Amino acid sequence: MRTRSAWALFCGWMLAVAAPAAQTTRYVILVQGDKKAGEQVVEQRDDGRTRVHFIFKDNGRGPELDEEYRLAPDGTYTEYRVKGASEMGAPVDEHFTRSGDRARWKSTSERGEKKLSGPGLYVPLNGTLQAASIGITAVALSPDGKLPLLPAGTLTQRKLDELEVTRGGKPQRVQLLAQTGQGLTPSFFWATTGERPQLFAFIVPGYLLAIEEGWESSGPVLDTRQKQAETQLLRSMATRLMKPLPGLTVIRNARVFDSENATLGGASDVYVLRGRITAVVPAGARAIHPVTVIVLGELELLELDVLGGRDLRHLGLVPDHIRLGGVH
Repeated sequence: MRTRSAWALFCGWMLAVAAPAAQTTRYVILVQGDKKAGEQVVEQRDDGRTRVHFIFKDNGRGPELDEEYRLAPDGTYTEYRVKGASEMGAPVDEHFTRSGDRARWKSTSERGEKKLSGPGLYVPLNGTLQAASIGITAVALSPDGKLPLLPAGTLTQRKLDELEVTRGGKPQRVQLLAQTGQGLTPSFFWATTGERPQLFAFIVPGYLLAIEEGWESSGPVLDTRQKQAETQLLRSMATRLMKPLPGLTVIRNARVFDSENATLGGASDVYVLRGRITAVVPAGARAIHPVTVIVLGELELLELDVLGGRDLRHLGLVPDHIRLGGVH
């Protein structure tokens, strides 16, 4: 009995030495400069599972979530679960599994399944910042830099900036990534460099900083560099994606949101002349027919025939007065 007990102790000691040690990464979440509003604790356990605790409260509201997941060699989830409360306090209970080529997911608001022939990254409805970190790593591991998403979509990322930050003399190289594939605009994340980058910081310029604990002093420079990079990217996207509209274009049966009064108007026809909105009239109103265009230097006047004899000025097409060369 003593021999067997000693052997069991020896085997247990050897397994403990061989197994990778658990690793914990902490993030602090600050708002309005230095006000702590939350944290994220990521514990990578030696059994291959990772647990995440996330809490964020601003003005008394915000999510509190606990995640647990296991990853495949390609960096995507094989198992995922999150429970807790959403920003407004609604219960969160969401899980995902993948077995072979079959992926299944379920939450309090949806369920689905899909057959896969390759990698696929599940996007939680109520995930933590760690979900973004998983995406950063998985895209970096993808041979073509693209990653299919579940339930749908494709995630890509590009580097916008890179710099070195320091803490107590210790340097850390970080890169600013712009991710596309989720939502209508890019998402921006600061990540470490190397073959398996992971989340270093997430910034909403001028409002929120979520960053690895101990690196908070690097926030201002990251904030400034991100604002510059965002501006350059969005300008280049506007130039590349904007398509000119020559002549007169009419968008029929549109509903226009009045941001000043926070109201949504009824069905309207929107007139766009050479890329500029010139009139918004009730849907089905009698057509506006251009008759003559007169060009005076940089000034262009459009003479219109409006059936019904209405005043042209309410259409925003003809000004009350004209300033030309400093003369009214």
